[in-house]
This record gives sequence, structure tokens and C-alpha cells, in this order.
Amino acid sequence: MHIHCKVHLDTTTLLTTQLFFDDAMTAEVYVAESYSAVGRDVDNTSDSIVEDSLVLTVTAADDGYLGLITFGVDPA
Repeated sequence: MHIHCKVHLDTTTLLTTQLFFDDAMTAEVYVAESYSAVGRDVDNTSDSIVEDSLVLTVTAADDGYLGLITFGVDPA
């Protein structure tokens, strides 16, 4: 499971990437009623796009979750 993220470097330069959740977090989501009918078709170990540096650190917060990641952007 992933979300798309866009970083604007200036008025014309846009970088797009994906941020991922670890497999344990994704497994929790797919047992929820709204996702269980869809089913999971790929995990991080078999996804060729996943990189460890793009996996969010997630913690429970109130009635949801808080994901944290730090971006380092090299404009060159």
C-alpha cells in the first residue's frame, strides 16, 4: 500500500514519488471491512518500486495513524 507525494522545488520543477507503509501496517488495513473485499495483491518484498528509505514510520494517534518521513532533495 502506498500514497503518492509531490514536492515542488520551484514554479516549474515537480518531483513525484511514492511513500509506502510497512507490511504489518498494510495487513492491518486489509482486515478492515472496506478493504477486505478488495484483497491484497502485492507486499513490499515483491514490489519492485519499494525502497526502505520510502517506508513511513507510522504510530497510532487518536483515532488514526501518524506517518513520518524526512525528505532530502538534491535539486541537481
